[in-house]
Parts: sequence; C-alpha cells; structure tokens
Amino acid sequence: MEKTVWFSNFKGYRLSGTILVPDGTPPYPAVIFSHGLYSGKFSPRNLQIARELLKNGIAALLIDFTGHGDSEGTIEESSIDQQVDDLGSAVDFLAGRDDVDAQRLGVNGSSTGGTVAVIRAAGDPRIKALVLRSPRADGAIKAAYLVSAPTLIIAGQRDTVVVEECNALYAALSGEKRLEMVKGAGHLFEQPEQLRQATELTIGWFQEKLGKRVARAA
Repeated sequence: MEKTVWFSNFKGYRLSGTILVPDGTPPYPAVIFSHGLYSGKFSPRNLQIARELLKNGIAALLIDFTGHGDSEGTIEESSIDQQVDDLGSAVDFLAGRDDVDAQRLGVNGSSTGGTVAVIRAAGDPRIKALVLRSPRADGAIKAAYLVSAPTLIIAGQRDTVVVEECNALYAALSGEKRLEMVKGAGHLFEQPEQLRQATELTIGWFQEKLGKRVARAA
C-alpha cells in the first residue's frame, strides 16, 4: 500500500510524504528516505529501493523536506539544519504509528540527505541503522564520531569527488560500518545494473540490522 501522508515540522510547516506499508501483521520495521537537494519523495532511485523494502516486510516513508515537492516553506529555508529538524519530525511521525515498530527505525540518506542522516543519527538513538548512498561529508564529519547506528556507505566508483568524501566519512564513523564501491557508477547510479547493486546492498543491510516484522506481544 502506498499513500500520501502529512506531518508538521518544528516550524509548523506541513511536510508531505509517501508511506509504503507491507501486507501482513504489524508492527513493521521502517525506513525513512532523506533525499538530496532539489529531489524529493518521487526520486526514482529511492522509490525503487522503497518498493523492494516493502517486498521484504519493511515499511518505508519517503518525504519532501521543507521547500521541496509538496511541502511548505521555501528552498532558501531548507538548510542542512532545517532538514535535520525535518528528519526528526519524520521519525516522530513514524514512531507514533501503531503499524510501525518504533524500536526498529532506519534512515536511507542520499547525497546531501546523507549528511542530514548522519547529523540526525548522531543525536537520535531511535535511528537503529543507516544506509548512505553517495553521501556528502561536508558538515557531517564531526557528527559521524557520535553515530552508534550500524552504517553502510555506498558510492559509485566514478563519483570521484564524493568517493574522497565517503572515505573521510567512513574513517570518522566510530561504530559498526561498511563501505561499498559500485564499479563504473557515477553519483546517480545511472545504469540499471549499478542501481540494482546499490538496491541489493541497501535491502540486505536493513534486513540484517532491522529484521522483518515481528508479531506484537499479546
């Protein structure tokens, strides 16, 4: 099931999202997608990964940050700090749903959304797993030292600038971590095979760290 949802950030702006909920018996583990600049909940790469998560019993929430897509506010207001707050509001929203297991929440961050995910996870213990796809490290290095959630970084081998940043970010992470380079891929994993590899790595990580749905205790 895919449907549009709305929730408010700390400024009172209404933020838009698409939630995908598996069939079966809740509560489900869930992953929030933290998109890059000028992207949003309809990112084709994030949608592909979200739908694969759904097939594996994991719910997904794709959001529009402040000033993006259908969310209120302006692009000028959508700083990294504002997006970190937005992501916190998305965590609040998911954690408050009866069909979601608030103890098994993950974040999938792409590009600058990876920066946002690291900063949020550094101070939010509700985030139990991270996957960062082509993350930008600027502003995230100091926060990375404080991240305890298991973190997978995926980068395209041809994305030379970001590869350097990924290496720096990986070195700064003090918890469980893994770095995967996808051969021949650029920043957006343009070829279907490259995106397939990134998708499989992502699904495998979240399955391992969050697991599938667990029946609610009677």
